[in-house]
Amino acid sequence: MDNNQAPIEPTISKRFFIAPILFFLLFILFAIGFIFIYKNYQQKKPLTQTPSPSPTLTGWQSYTNQKYGFIVSYPSTNIPKIIPTDTSLFLINFKNKSSEKAIWFSIQVDQNILNKEVELVRSQTEGHIPVTLTKKSEITHLGFHGIRLEYKPDNSDSGQPLTYIIVNNDIYSYTISSPSSDIDKVLSLFKFIDNIDDISTWKSFTVDSISFNYPRSWHSKDIPINLSDLDIYTEQKEDPNGIYILTFKAEDNLNKETKKPFTNLYEYLKMSNKIKEVRVDGQVALQSLPRAGSEYIYAVSFFSKDLKKIISFDLTTPIDGSKIQEGRQLFNQILTTFKFFDPFSVEITNWKTYTNKQYGFEFQYPKHWYLVDYLPESSLRMGYTSYRDFYDVDISVSDNKGISSSKAYLDKLISDSKTYTGGPGILKFASREDVIIGELPAGKLNNVFAYDHGQERIYVVKNNIVFEINYLINNKNLNYYEPIKNYDVVQKILSTFKFSGSADNIVLVTQKLLDKGWYQSYEKLSGTPDDWIYNKADGGGTGCWHKPNVDCY
Repeated sequence: MDNNQAPIEPTISKRFFIAPILFFLLFILFAIGFIFIYKNYQQKKPLTQTPSPSPTLTGWQSYTNQKYGFIVSYPSTNIPKIIPTDTSLFLINFKNKSSEKAIWFSIQVDQNILNKEVELVRSQTEGHIPVTLTKKSEITHLGFHGIRLEYKPDNSDSGQPLTYIIVNNDIYSYTISSPSSDIDKVLSLFKFIDNIDDISTWKSFTVDSISFNYPRSWHSKDIPINLSDLDIYTEQKEDPNGIYILTFKAEDNLNKETKKPFTNLYEYLKMSNKIKEVRVDGQVALQSLPRAGSEYIYAVSFFSKDLKKIISFDLTTPIDGSKIQEGRQLFNQILTTFKFFDPFSVEITNWKTYTNKQYGFEFQYPKHWYLVDYLPESSLRMGYTSYRDFYDVDISVSDNKGISSSKAYLDKLISDSKTYTGGPGILKFASREDVIIGELPAGKLNNVFAYDHGQERIYVVKNNIVFEINYLINNKNLNYYEPIKNYDVVQKILSTFKFSGSADNIVLVTQKLLDKGWYQSYEKLSGTPDDWIYNKADGGGTGCWHKPNVDCY
C-alpha cells in the first residue's frame, strides 16, 4: 500500500439507428427548419421597443391532443399546424394568419427525461439560431418539475428574445417555445389531460401493504394538520385542473370509545340503515356516498385483510354536479386498481430494474419501494414507507484514492478513521468479512455504529471508484419499519447486483454538476475542474467544492 495516499474519510449514512450519414442529414434538415421558423415567426423589431400586449381570451379556441395528453388555448387568428419531424414524437406550431401576429408559439413532445430534453433543446438552438442563453432556471407547472431557458438575440435585427419551457409529467417531456413576452401567457393556458380509460398509464401509490393507481398527471395535495387525526394516515391527490380530489385514509381498527376493534363497518360509519356493498380486492366495502345532499362525492370504507386497519377512499367532484357521471366512472376505475400485497416477498418476478450506465451497475428492487437517485453528489436512496415508519438503503459512489482492491480500501478506511479528527470520526463495528457482490470481491463491516441503529456496510472497488452500500442490521428497531423482515429483502436485492462497462476510469462530476457549479463532498471528485475551490463546512460537516464566484447551496 502506498503510505503517501490521502486519507480515506468515512461517511455517514444519509437517510432521510440511424446510420451516421442519414442522422447528419436529418439533423441539418431539422436545424434549417428551426431557423426558418424562428426567422419567419419572430417579429422584426428593436429590443428597446415595448412589446405589444398579449391578447385576451376573447375569441380564443382550444387545441386538444388526447394521444399526448395536453390541451392549450390559442387565438382564433392563429392556425395550429402539425409539423412532421424525425427528431421528436410530435411538433405543432401555432402561426398567425396574418403577417402581424399577436402571439406565436410551438409545442414539442418527447419521451426523454427532463435533463435529456433540455440538452436536446439546447443542441437544437445554440449554434443554429443567432441567440445567446441568458438564464436557466427551475420551475414548477401544475405540480411537475420543469426548466426555463431564456435567450436573447445576438443583435437587434435577429428578432425578439425567445424562451423555452420544458416540463416533464412523468410520461412525456413538453417543450413550449414562444417570444419571451408571451411565454407566461402561453404557459398559463397549457394544461395536462388524462385519458381516463387508459389505466395502464396511471401512477401507483404504495404504503404499507396497500397500493392503488391514479391518473398520472395528478399530484399530491398538501393537507392541513388536524391534531385530532394524528393517528390517521391521509394522502390526497388532485388533478392539475382542480376538478377532482381523491382522499385515501388508513387507520388502526380501534373504537376510541370502547377501546376495542370495530366489529363491523356499520359500527365504524355510525350508520344503521343498510347501504350499498361493493368489492375491493375481494374485501366487502360499504359505499356511504353519494347520498342526498352529497351527490357529488363518492366514498367507500373497508377492512384490511387482517382486520387490523380500516381503509377509506373518497373522490370529490365539483359541487355544481357538472362531473357526477365522469366522477362515478373514475372512482370505480380507481377502486379496480386497489391491491393488498405482501411487502416482504422476495419473489422478484415483478421487481423493477435500476440501471446506471455512467457508473456501470444495475440491480433489481421491489416495485413498491421508492427510489431517489442523487448520485454522485449524494447517495441513491431506496426503501419502503409504512403508515408511520420507513426503511431505506443507501448506495453511494466516490473516488477510491487509487486503491485497486476492496480489501485494501477497507483496510485504509479503518486505519484512517482512527486518526481522523473531522467529520464522522472513528468507525465502530463488530466484525468484518470478505463477500462477493455482482461477481466482484467486496469488504463488509457488520453492526457499524450509526447512532440510533446498527448498519451493515459493503465496499466494492470498481475501476477508479468505490461503491458503498449500507442498510440496517437484522435486529429489532422501533425507529424503523420491520428491519428484520426487510433484511431478507435487502439480501435478495444484493444478489441481483451486476457490474458492467470497461476498465476505463469513470468521471464522477457529471455535466449536471458542472452546470450547477458546486457539489457537497469531503473529497474532490474525479472530473472536477482545476479552478474549483473547497470550502469547509461549519461544525465539521461535509464541505463543498465550487467554481469561483459561485456560492454553495
